[in-house]
Amino acid sequence: MSVRRESASRVQVWSERIVHVSAIVSAIGLLILTLLVVVDVASRNVFDKPIDGAVEATELLMPYIVFLSLAFALNRGEHVRVTILVDRMPSRFKTISLVASYALGLVFFGLSGYYAWGFFWKSFISREIMMAIVELPWWVGKFAFPIGFFVMVIALAALLIQTCLGTRQEAQLREE
Repeated sequence: MSVRRESASRVQVWSERIVHVSAIVSAIGLLILTLLVVVDVASRNVFDKPIDGAVEATELLMPYIVFLSLAFALNRGEHVRVTILVDRMPSRFKTISLVASYALGLVFFGLSGYYAWGFFWKSFISREIMMAIVELPWWVGKFAFPIGFFVMVIALAALLIQTCLGTRQEAQLREE
């Protein structure tokens, strides 16, 4: 195995591990949100006493569910794509198109992550609190944005490296 392929393989393994952990955290957030809603509804209907702050807590969990699962969907090829032009391109142009889309994605998610970090940090430093019955810190939910974007950058970088080095399987290129 060449050094290039070995390096690309290591990048892919680490990227997949990080994306997998991110997806697990997202799934745990979804499970917690579901349980919280079920218990809140049951408590409201059975005891006529809802859980204080349950709605706000679900609002804090939603960004984790959405943003930490973005890279997982990317790796599985499950994001919505319009491929009417790409499907008609020769293989070489498909590769160039993939490289361009991964590079643009890196720039977009890199910049988004940079600004999301500032958004989170400002909230964290100011100890921003949600307007609710129970005091819940806003920064907890806002932390999901830069983390999700960072994981997406890792996934895009790995895909870009694999595509540029030609280590992606041809079947994957046809699917994309």
